[in-house]
Amino acid sequence: MKYEGFLTLLKTRRSIRYFKRDPLPEGAVEKILEAGRWAMSGGNGQPWEFVVVKDKVIRAKIAKIMDDRQERTWQVELTRVQEYRHPQHQRKDLVDTQVRMVNEAPAIIILCGDPRKFQATVLVNQYSSGEHDIFHMNLGNAAMVMNLAAASLGLGSAWQTIDRPAEHQLKELLGIPIEYKIYVQIPVGYPAFNPPPTYRRPLSDLAHYDGYDKSKHQTWEQVREWLAMLRQGSLPSYDVRKKAK
Repeated sequence: MKYEGFLTLLKTRRSIRYFKRDPLPEGAVEKILEAGRWAMSGGNGQPWEFVVVKDKVIRAKIAKIMDDRQERTWQVELTRVQEYRHPQHQRKDLVDTQVRMVNEAPAIIILCGDPRKFQATVLVNQYSSGEHDIFHMNLGNAAMVMNLAAASLGLGSAWQTIDRPAEHQLKELLGIPIEYKIYVQIPVGYPAFNPPPTYRRPLSDLAHYDGYDKSKHQTWEQVREWLAMLRQGSLPSYDVRKKAK
């Protein structure tokens, strides 16, 4: 693949939260897993395991777990200043999005990791970086690769965070060994809508050469303004180097 094609894939990939109920093409899930299998990992430890759920009854049980999780998230998010609340938690009806994703998507990929395989990397990382830093980096690599693979197949996917209570429930439901950690779950299916273009900060604001350009450093006031702009959806006109008032 040439760079232009790769960059187009990155730019057009979206997090899809509304799915058609159409079945996936034969072998599509396996292609996504195969891509994840080739993700980078520290010391080539390859700590990942993939649990694929297609059964409607089991997906309904996962949806119930996500419903409980979303209710906890909703209650916590309400304590935040309103202009900084996550868009999915501005209104109670939007909270149900996470549950609907699991019910609608024809396949759910549960990305698990075996922390014991952190031992594959150099010993010093256990003291200077810590198990969870490297371990989560590894699984983050796999999750990103799989989401890109889904997009390359013309499918939609998303990153669903799993908190600790939901993790315990999912382990019990799916028989996942206690030693493992559930990193994320990835619903996969055909998008039920065409998402609008997304926004990324301009490279000129992010790139530093031969040292950090302090003129690009943001004050706390600018960071708060950035967060408010994120929530308002008016970012394309925002300049992160704008001086604090």
